[in-house]
Amino acid sequence: SQRIAAMKAETDLAKPDTGHQAIQKMQALLRLRPRSYELNWRIAELYTHLARYHSPDKQTSLRLYEKGIRFARRARAIDPSRPEGHYRFAGAIGGWALANGPLHSLHLVPQMADALNKCAQTAPRGTSWNTVYADCIRFQARMLYEVPRFPLSIGNIDQARGLLEEAIAQQPDFVDNYLYLADLEM
Repeated sequence: SQRIAAMKAETDLAKPDTGHQAIQKMQALLRLRPRSYELNWRIAELYTHLARYHSPDKQTSLRLYEKGIRFARRARAIDPSRPEGHYRFAGAIGGWALANGPLHSLHLVPQMADALNKCAQTAPRGTSWNTVYADCIRFQARMLYEVPRFPLSIGNIDQARGLLEEAIAQQPDFVDNYLYLADLEM
C-alpha cells in the first residue's frame, strides 16, 4: 500500500498544487514509517520535480531543492545499498547548483560525483534494471561534460563519452543518450 501511494503521488505531478498535495500525503505516511526508504526517496523526487518545473522564482526553487536534498540524504542513510536515494540526492544537488549558479556551486561537485558513483555501483544489472543503471551513468556523463575541467573541477570529456557509450549499450532505444552524445561532440 505504501508503494501504491508513492506511485500514485508520482503520477499526480501535472499541476504544482497536486505535487504539493502528493508530498503532504506521503509525509503523512512517513510519520507512520519514518524509516521508509521508498517514501524518502520519492518525496525527494517530488520536491526536485516541483523545484525544476513548477517553481515561480529562484528562492522558491532553492528551498524546494534543499528539501529534496534532505529527504534524499535520509533515503541514502536508511539504505545505502540501493540506487534511488543516491540518484535523487545527486539530482537535487545538481538542480540546486544550477539554480544557484554553477560557478558558485563547484564545492558541491564532489558530493554529486560520489552519489552518482554509488548510484551506478548499487544499480542492479539485468534486463529490467538496465534503465536504472543507464540513468546513473548518463547523469554521471552529463556532470562530467558540464562542470569545468581541471584545475577548477573534475570535468572530463573522454570519461563522459565513455559513459554515454555505455548508457547507449545498456539502453539503445533511449533517444536522450544519443542527444547528449551529440551535444558532447559539438
